[in-house]
Parts: sequence; C-alpha cells; structure tokens
Amino acid sequence: QQAIDQREFKTWYKEWVEAKFPENATTIVDLTMWDTWVLEPGPGPVVVDVVTTALQDAEALAVAYLELNGTNSPLQFTDYESYYADQKVAFINKLSQSNGVTSTLLETVDNDLRMTTDTNPMAKTEWYRLGIKVGYGEVFEPTHKWLGEQGRSAYCDPLFKSLVEHGHCDVAREWFTEYESFYNSYVVGQVKRALEPCNNEENLAVEGGANPEEFGDDHNETLVGNEVISKEPGADDGSGDEVLEEGNKTSPENESEEEKSSNAVR
Repeated sequence: QQAIDQREFKTWYKEWVEAKFPENATTIVDLTMWDTWVLEPGPGPVVVDVVTTALQDAEALAVAYLELNGTNSPLQFTDYESYYADQKVAFINKLSQSNGVTSTLLETVDNDLRMTTDTNPMAKTEWYRLGIKVGYGEVFEPTHKWLGEQGRSAYCDPLFKSLVEHGHCDVAREWFTEYESFYNSYVVGQVKRALEPCNNEENLAVEGGANPEEFGDDHNETLVGNEVISKEPGADDGSGDEVLEEGNKTSPENESEEEKSSNAVR
C-alpha cells in the first residue's frame, strides 16, 4: 500500500460511483462538489447543523427554578434525570450566573434533583462550587470528602479557589493540610497558588514596617520612617520638641564644644 493524493482519490471516487450507481453517477458526482470542498478556501458549501436543544433545555430548567425562587418546583424538573454531564453543568452554570440564587433556592433544587449526592464528577464539582458561593451549608462536608477521594486538578483546583474567594481560607488550609500528601506534586502546586490570596490578606497587617501592637504603653515608642524612636517616661512632649531627620540624629546634649561654638557664631 502507498499514500495517494487528492487527484488520485478523486479519480477513484468517480470510478466507484459509476460502478455502484451507473444510472445517476453523473448527478451524484456533480452534487459532491469535489473541487469546491477540496480546492476552494473558506467554509464548505454545506453547513452542517450540529445545534441541539439539549443545552437550551437545561438552561431553560434553570431559568424556571430562578423564576419560582424556591417556592415551588418546575413541571419539567424530572427531565434532569436523563441529562448527560454537559447538560447538568449547563444547568448549574445558568444558576450560578444569576444574582438571585439563594440557599433556599438551592435547597429546593437539591430536594428535587439530589444534586449534592450526584455521582457525576463534573456535575458535583460545579454544584459544590455554587453551594460554596451562595453559602449553602449542605455542600461543605461533601466537598471535604470529595477533595479526599480524588486528586485531579480539574476538580480540586476550582473548589479550593471557591473556598478562598468566598472567605473560607481557614477551611481551605485545613483541608489542604489534610490531603497534601495524597495529591501529586502538580496538584499541590496548583492548590498552593490558589491559597496565595489567603497569605496576602494576612501580610497586609504588617506591610510598611513594625506592627504597632508589638509595642506596649510602657515603652512609649514612636515609629518614625523605619526607625523606632524611644523616649524616657515623663519626657517633655511640648511643642518645642524637635524632630530629628534621618542622618542627623545628634542631640544638643551630645554636641561637641566645637559644634556648640559654631552654632553660637551662626
């Protein structure tokens, strides 16, 4: 066997059609539009419609839940049972895009569709992320368990990020400490980067120098620039006090006789 180019393939195709469909071979070959498909630039002459209503149906179900706002269940909610993974994700993402999602609404959805116990990894990950965002307490322990059952970055990274983004740094750090030895090095690196904002928040308190809380009232210390200036207890704080600039820290008491004389002349 050897490879053939498109011209040889075109010849073979024409001969095959003529052998199989001798009565209307010419019509079939013409309808094939070989030169248009193979030689001309741009999209093909026939547009293949691959759009299905599946994702639209999933999003429509989410909208129906949003409109009812947890007061009732949509008539077609049982359709969810036949959804494939991408449909389930589309349904959850549509909910997540709305500002009107509440814990009450998620509780209604969960009661109808058993979302928290869904076994599909894509669906449960997105549902847990939405629950963390809204503060739906039922998802936190299942999320904890799920993070320890698998170590795939596609599931672990977004969940840790959601915990951090929505104010659960302590929980995220605790769970990561628990599972770090279970994760591979790549996932460990991903999660550590996800936790960085937590460390940044803690560093804000000490940026720019010493922390004032480190100094008690008895120390009577003042931070000037990056230097701590100490004063003896009972020192005069009157308006006549002078502030010594950086690099000119000699006090009048410690001036040499030569310096005092020079100052007197000036």
